[in-house]
Amino acid sequence: MVKFITVEETIPARWAALRSGKPREDCYIVQDSLPDSFHTGFEKEGEIIGTASFFPVSHEGQPGKGWQLRMMGVMPEYQGQGIGEAVLLLGIEHLRKDTSIDYLWCNARENAFNFYQKNGFEFISDFFDIPGIGPHKTMIKSLKP
Repeated sequence: MVKFITVEETIPARWAALRSGKPREDCYIVQDSLPDSFHTGFEKEGEIIGTASFFPVSHEGQPGKGWQLRMMGVMPEYQGQGIGEAVLLLGIEHLRKDTSIDYLWCNARENAFNFYQKNGFEFISDFFDIPGIGPHKTMIKSLKP
């Protein structure tokens, strides 16, 4: 079941999907404390197995009002089952209720490019490296009809 969750509920899925082998403290980010931030999660048998976090942060150089998607991941044993898409779409549906929001953007890992493209995101940067995590590109999705 996909639903809204707390930041604390995101940590097991964030750790398993994105920060495995690193301290769990690395799963918390500064944006978690921003007003209006929210998190979506997919619950199975009482456990959050996939999550996405949404922050009111526009991308520098992009016109209009934007939100940032970060810390999106699905526990490895559940990947490829539509869970990532479910948590993403709940967040997008929620953001689209505010007609002043123009776009959603993210820094996508190379292995997630196809997922984001399938869900309407487009590249707006070349490759760049996030130390300790790897190569990324910035992607954006219009939230306007």
